[in-house]
Amino acid sequence: MREARTRSNRRYVCLDPEEGKHIYDYYIGMLVEQKVQDFEAHLLFCFHCQESIYELDSVVKILKAHNTHAYGRGSSELPDSVVSNGFVGEESVPSGDGIE
Repeated sequence: MREARTRSNRRYVCLDPEEGKHIYDYYIGMLVEQKVQDFEAHLLFCFHCQESIYELDSVVKILKAHNTHAYGRGSSELPDSVVSNGFVGEESVPSGDGIE
């Protein structure tokens, strides 16, 4: 099991690593509807996965901010290399609301 250290310095482990392994696919919108429902049910109780989603949101916000300054584009656009590699897609990035 992987251990995560959170901002509050508490340690959490994923309650169900088999379900938790879908976190990145969930985040980029690549799960089928039934798997989305299963993962969201898991996410309600798994502090490790909640923290992981929070961290992913933080990274995306940093990339967007960097993109605005470095590339002179609007903050909603990322470099083509990031989007074309499937790391981030505007329509597939959840807001993270309700996770905390």
